[in-house]
This record gives sequence, C-alpha cells and structure tokens, in this order.
Amino acid sequence: MVSGSHELANVINLAEEAAFEKAVLNSPVPVVVDFWAPWCPPCRLQGPILEELAERHSNQVRVVKVNTDELQGLARRFEIEAIPTLIIFDQSRQKTRLVGLQSREQLEKALDL
Repeated sequence: MVSGSHELANVINLAEEAAFEKAVLNSPVPVVVDFWAPWCPPCRLQGPILEELAERHSNQVRVVKVNTDELQGLARRFEIEAIPTLIIFDQSRQKTRLVGLQSREQLEKALDL
C-alpha cells in the first residue's frame, strides 16, 4: 500500500498529493489515473468499470483515483478541465488522455491489453 492512500480491490484512492509519485510515476506497470469527483454521475459509473479492469488485469495495470475536490493541486497540475478524465501513464510518462466515461473494452484497447 502506498503511504497517503487508501486501497480497495486493486484500486488506490490517493489521500494526499505527495503519494502521487510513488503510486503513479514509480509504478512497475502502466497506471490509469482517474480524475473524478463524488458529485459527478459519469464518474460514479466509471468507478466500477475501473475496479473490474484492475481485477481482470491485476498484474498488468494499476488504477489510481484522484478526487479533484480534495486534491485540487493535482487537477491543476494535469490541467483537468472535465471529469471524468483518465490519464494513462507508462514508465512515468503520460501515454494517453481520455475524457468522459470509458468502457472496459476502450480502456483495454488504450492499454494494449
């Protein structure tokens, strides 16, 4: 478990911005970062899809959730203008940015799974 985070079902919920580097940039596997907020209906639909993705591909991908209401600095850093926004990081670099609700199949394609 990453310090400054809460983990459930292979999904890391960041609790503080300082945990981002360890959870995302130092990850040995690709990471889907979900920028979301609890008041956003599409974000609430995206959550179970990401959990399913993490369960199916637990050795190949990590999911990190960033609540934009709580971690506004990260939202600004990555210029999040709409939610949900998913950014895929691979080897510490942004690979893909997806805006709006994404299916598991769309995510698997973006991750080459």
